[in-house]
Formats: sequence, C-alpha cells, structure tokens
Amino acid sequence: MENFEQFKTTKLIVRKYLSDFPHLRDSDDKLVASFWKDEIGADKVMSMTAFQLLKKLSLQELTPAGSITRARRKLQEEEVALRGQTYVVRKKEEQNFKDNINNAPVNLNGL
Repeated sequence: MENFEQFKTTKLIVRKYLSDFPHLRDSDDKLVASFWKDEIGADKVMSMTAFQLLKKLSLQELTPAGSITRARRKLQEEEVALRGQTYVVRKKEEQNFKDNINNAPVNLNGL
C-alpha cells in the first residue's frame, strides 16, 4: 500500500507531466508509460525485455498505474488548466447518465 508521502510525490510528478505534455492529459496509458519510462530511466527501458518490465511490475518496483491515474483524476478535478480535451465531454456524459438514472421510472412489480 502506498503511503501518503509517496502519493504526494506521485501527484507532483503527474502535475509536471500534465503541465509540460498536454497530450498526456487525455490518455492514462500514455501518462503511465511516460511515468514508468522516466522512473526506470529512458536508456535502461530501451534495452529492457518485456519480461524484465513485467518482473519489475510484479515485484512492485514501479509506481502502481492506479496511483498515477488517481493522481491525474484528482489534479484535473482541482485544476482546470490541467484538464484535457475529453474532460468536459466525460463530465457531461456522466451528468446525463445520472439524470437518466434519477428520472427513470421504478418498476417494483418484479419483486
């Protein structure tokens, strides 16, 4: 389990990525890949095999992808400037979905 100090560090690194590389704002896969590439070292990652990368993941030697994406979600919620192109679209769809659920008729006959 990741501790609070480690999460703060992850969040700071993710903020830097989102600020410096806007194309990472809409792709968790690209964000995680960039994070891990720098965490491992660009030169070293170029010479790694897939097996070596998977081993690092399985031994928990890399920041968990969930921690990186959680930091991204929190930052984009808090800081408008870090939001990607799809943020507004996702939030609108989310609200429409909630509205549809709240306005749907309830059928209790099947109980």
